[in-house]
Amino acid sequence: MIVRGLESCANGMLALMDANDNTANNLANVNTYGFKKGSLRFKDVMESAVYSQNGNVLRTDNSRYLGDLSVGSEAYTFTHDFTQGALTKTDNPQDLAIEGDGFFKIQDADGKIAYTRNGSFTIDKDDFLVTKQGEYVLDIRNRRIRMVPEDLDRDMLRDKVEIIVGENGNIEMNVGMQKIPMQTIGIWDFSNKDD
Repeated sequence: MIVRGLESCANGMLALMDANDNTANNLANVNTYGFKKGSLRFKDVMESAVYSQNGNVLRTDNSRYLGDLSVGSEAYTFTHDFTQGALTKTDNPQDLAIEGDGFFKIQDADGKIAYTRNGSFTIDKDDFLVTKQGEYVLDIRNRRIRMVPEDLDRDMLRDKVEIIVGENGNIEMNVGMQKIPMQTIGIWDFSNKDD
């Protein structure tokens, strides 16, 4: 019985350490754009049936069933909370936010694809829309988004240039009185977001 009690205490301490790590991660990322807090779910490690022994060491047919005894719990699943967070206006014209469900699709230099809700973007030296880490933001056709068209006459850029991203993700460049339609930012969603 002493060993069972120690095992139950050890399992409880490990579960509390997991919960503490999860809380610390959530607090450390409270100001990270697009961060989704995590939650842990716990389960009983093992349940044992408890019987009245009436002074006997072994269970007999006349032993009375008293119930189940858990020997602790452990974290068995980690989930993210994908509810909509607060939208914050920034001074960066390349910062974007998704209202509702969906993710931006990004590609690193090695071609690996990832998805993010962090819309804190910038324009790199080659005029591509990228994350702060330099990953390319992809459009609805899985192409890198170029914020200045290659075939654009660079003399036009001397005029006042305004880049507008519509609610549907359409990017448009306004140069003087001329409107130039560009790419559409891809928004992707999944039925099981935790996978």
